[in-house]
Amino acid sequence: MRNELGDVRRSQVVTSHGPGSIIDFRAGGYGGAAISVVAAGLEEWDRWAPPPGLGHAQVAYEPRLQKQLSVEGFRLPPVAPQVAPGVYAKNAGKLVGVRFPRWLQCPECHIVRDTRRWMEDPGDPALYCANCSEQAGGRNRIHVVPVRFIVMCERGHLDEFPWDWWVKHREHCPPRHDLRLEGSATAGLAGLVLTCLGCNAARTMEGCFSADALPSQCHGRRPWLGTDADQSCNAEPRVVQRGASNIYFSVIESALDIPPWSDELQKKIGMRWALLEQAPDDEARRVLIKAMRLSQVTGIADEQLVGIIDDRIRRLRVPERNIRWEEYQQFVQHSTPFGENTEFEIKPSPPPPELAAWLQLVVRATRLREVRALRGFTRMYPPMSGGTDDRIADIALSRHNWLPAVENRGEGIFIQLRLEAVRE
Repeated sequence: MRNELGDVRRSQVVTSHGPGSIIDFRAGGYGGAAISVVAAGLEEWDRWAPPPGLGHAQVAYEPRLQKQLSVEGFRLPPVAPQVAPGVYAKNAGKLVGVRFPRWLQCPECHIVRDTRRWMEDPGDPALYCANCSEQAGGRNRIHVVPVRFIVMCERGHLDEFPWDWWVKHREHCPPRHDLRLEGSATAGLAGLVLTCLGCNAARTMEGCFSADALPSQCHGRRPWLGTDADQSCNAEPRVVQRGASNIYFSVIESALDIPPWSDELQKKIGMRWALLEQAPDDEARRVLIKAMRLSQVTGIADEQLVGIIDDRIRRLRVPERNIRWEEYQQFVQHSTPFGENTEFEIKPSPPPPELAAWLQLVVRATRLREVRALRGFTRMYPPMSGGTDDRIADIALSRHNWLPAVENRGEGIFIQLRLEAVRE
């Protein structure tokens, strides 16, 4: 299929492969050519995986996390539904990547050029060197590969390495010149030489990683959000290798599905919750409940629903709520099995006698649901704790009423220590 590169796991989309990250593929149908893209922003989710927003079938809800992140729900990364065992729907939604870097190098002749100056075949995302392919007899394409060096800043911007600026062309250099980047007998970056084939200017790559290697002003490029998404930025740009581990740090917020949010009622309310929460008063909420026919959906009378929903809204509006403390309390406040037929099922038990001096409580969590949402990313350094890091980069051009997320379900063991033993 045209320009399709491969699959990523859902969990990767909110960790290492989210919007703004650089992803490497091997295009299996094109001789294993290396293709590097930057994952596109949320606008492309709406465009390539319709219907847009929370109208999509693959969504998730968790009211506490929605309140914390000021959204109305979460989109799951699109997965193609199976129309038969092992057969996937052809019109399934897809995630989009933008080619980055746009400078590519031929592994045979070592020429470095912009994307537009390499050859391509219709529907093939792998570009190739025409001269080297012809010299090889035309039987196999000599595919070009992404360059090793890119530029980023600590505010999340991403840019091409300034190859023409780095080589320092001589006066009267022809306008359409090729560059060549090849190694020499010298070890390290000092042995990697960039040469202009138009004016014969040459310069090694030594020093390109230093703090003062580039002009001090970042261009504010955001290729994952489009060509017109540049920002003003006063951060210092830095050269890094394309596969460096500090290019992308996802900023993730998560929450466990705990009572009362984990029950069947909340599941049945689903996407209607945002409207109910935004209602100005009980009377407006009562009108909404009737209009939505929630009593028919849930099997609970209207007046009873108003009381239940009001109670849950009050819980969410408690000043300075601590989402982790709420979860902790759910594990320690129940001394009997709790939560059958919900997303939160625990079975407390006393600690083993030999550990009773140290452990207050042992809880088997036999059913848990966690929602993990991606709200941005940082580059160069991991995000600071507390959620106030101003270096967090955007994953969309404009604010959406949803964020990408995944659901994790599993089980585990919770252990509460005896505080007096810890103090001692």
